[in-house]
Amino acid sequence: MLKLLKKIKETTFRKTNFKAFSLFLLLSIIIWILIQFSKTYQKIIEIPVIYQEHPKDKIITKKKDVITVKITNTGFGLTKLAINKPSLAIPLNELPERKNNLYFSVNKNKALIENQLTSAFKSIVYLTDTLKIPFQQKAVKKVPVISAIKTKYAAGFSSKNGIQLSPDSIKIIGEQDYLEKINFVSTKPKTLVDLNQSKTANIAIEKPKFKNIQVTPEKITYSIDVQKFTEGELAIPITIINAPPETEISFFPKEVVVVFSVPLEYYQEIDKTDFKVVCDYGAIIKNQDFLIPKLTKKPEVITNFRLNTNKVQFVIKKK
Repeated sequence: MLKLLKKIKETTFRKTNFKAFSLFLLLSIIIWILIQFSKTYQKIIEIPVIYQEHPKDKIITKKKDVITVKITNTGFGLTKLAINKPSLAIPLNELPERKNNLYFSVNKNKALIENQLTSAFKSIVYLTDTLKIPFQQKAVKKVPVISAIKTKYAAGFSSKNGIQLSPDSIKIIGEQDYLEKINFVSTKPKTLVDLNQSKTANIAIEKPKFKNIQVTPEKITYSIDVQKFTEGELAIPITIINAPPETEISFFPKEVVVVFSVPLEYYQEIDKTDFKVVCDYGAIIKNQDFLIPKLTKKPEVITNFRLNTNKVQFVIKKK
């Protein structure tokens, strides 16, 4: 019994002694860490720069930069910096320029920089003297706008002039090298269906694929004059032109039918005398035994016109 009590007493002592040792070791580590973090250190860091307020007439070609500094601080301060990484906003619109570069003097702008930094930067030495920021001068070019609007009319309706754009040309602004490759811009794609009345609306411009290209204006107006149309047809006599002298040309048919669409309000005003169909003998190529009729005169109000034949047979007779 005495042996058992002695053994229990020794075991309890060892456990108590181990707990005390562990607690002492932990406190020692914490004190050591506090001492180390309280010491002063020097560290070189790079602070990322964010460019703001870009000049409207320039394209900044360098997107990223850093200002390198050496700071003196405690371990606590450096740890804080590692967690909350700083950055600097630098406005570009009033910087001096020379030979296609803007220049930001660190020494002259210390107040701007240090107002954005935390208290961790109390002791700071700037290792970057000046930021050199390259740019390209923006160029301006005027280009036509092409419509990418498709139209589908309701039965019996059409438009004489189709889609009209206003303005029909715009300015593009960007690097000269890119502008030289752009000869036109287009509207955003759009489809108008079942059109039975006139329409006017705005549409955005499809921006060119090249980088840093601006368009102005970014939206234009399109309009389409839709009218009720009907189909008409008239038989028009054929006229031969540029025939050789002292020859007589016999041809068939003597007239062709012109098929056309016309706004309903103008249908009654259309007359044969408003049209002219000619065959140009001088346009015949070797061994060709037919003439090609062409419509050379027509009313402005008609659309979708065509001839019902595209060949006229002929025979030459000497007078």
